[in-house]
Amino acid sequence: MEFSFAANSESMSKNKKRLHDCHLLPEYNEHNPRISIFIRFESKMKTPGVLESILAHRAKVAEAELRKQYPEEMVTPVILKLKNIMKGIKNDAHQSFAIFVCPVSEKITYFTYNSYLSDFNKFHPLRTLKSIEN
Repeated sequence: MEFSFAANSESMSKNKKRLHDCHLLPEYNEHNPRISIFIRFESKMKTPGVLESILAHRAKVAEAELRKQYPEEMVTPVILKLKNIMKGIKNDAHQSFAIFVCPVSEKITYFTYNSYLSDFNKFHPLRTLKSIEN
C-alpha cells in the first residue's frame, strides 16, 4: 500500500493559510482566561446534592476571579464551557477529579487521590526554576 501526499500539498498549504488568517484568540495564548478546578473526593460527596453544591461554589469563585482580570467577552465563553462540562459530572466511581477549561477546549481528568503525595509535597516543596540571564 502506497500513500501519496503530493496531490494534496497545494490544498494543505491553502488550509494552513486559512487557519493562520483566522484570529479567534489573542496572539499570546498564555493571556487567555483559563480555569482549573481540583476536587478531592470525600465520602460526604456520596450524598445527593453535595457534589453539585461544591462544584457550584468553585465555579462561582473561579468566575469572580476571571471577571477581575479579563473583559466580559473573554470570560463568558469560558464560563459557559465550565457550566456545560459541570452538567455531565456524575462521579459514580467516587474518584477525585480535575476540570480544565480554556477558550478552545475543556477536559475532565479523574484520578485516585494519594495522601502519601500530599504529605510528600509538604516536606519536599516545589522549587521555582531560576531564569538564566545572559
